[in-house]
Amino acid sequence: MDIRLEKLLRQHRQLNEASKRVLEVNPGHPLIKALATSQAAGQPVDDAAFLLLDQARIVEGDPVPDPAAFVRRLNAALAAGLSN
Repeated sequence: MDIRLEKLLRQHRQLNEASKRVLEVNPGHPLIKALATSQAAGQPVDDAAFLLLDQARIVEGDPVPDPAAFVRRLNAALAAGLSN
């Protein structure tokens, strides 16, 4: 179900449960390829994966469940990118 339709139905009390979310990724995207390469090399990718999930939530208009963790992850990624 579309997230906007789900929100509308919940607002009108016609839906009690939220549907399970599915994060669709493009396996050919350079970022996903880089994550897969990093994971295969044994490098931790948890923070990057959570950043992608939080970005998807933001794009869909959903709140980020833990804004402080999101900011911490984003700042770490920015600092790592700027130090290269």
